Amino acid sequence: MDSTWLNAPQWAEEQWGDLDLGDVRRTRRAVSIGTAFAASPEDSLPQQCGSWGEVNAAYRLLDDEHLSHEVLSTRHWHHTRQAARSALP
Repeated sequence: MDSTWLNAPQWAEEQWGDLDLGDVRRTRRAVSIGTAFAASPEDSLPQQCGSWGEVNAAYRLLDDEHLSHEVLSTRHWHHTRQAARSALP
């Protein structure tokens, strides 16, 4: 799939939608946070999430033992490399 033209929710789903975090709710939250990050990367987490409840949910996920910066980044880097390879002539 050509990620170049995806909107933020499609992009986040492609990046983390099939990530196994031990509970489908964690995966959905990862996609939701990724969507918020992609939609407004210049904003702070509270601005990206839009409500205090969403901010707390994001912090809970990011503090979860099943998730780490490395887990999310590794998946993202994998998709980025795939997209770069597919763009080569």
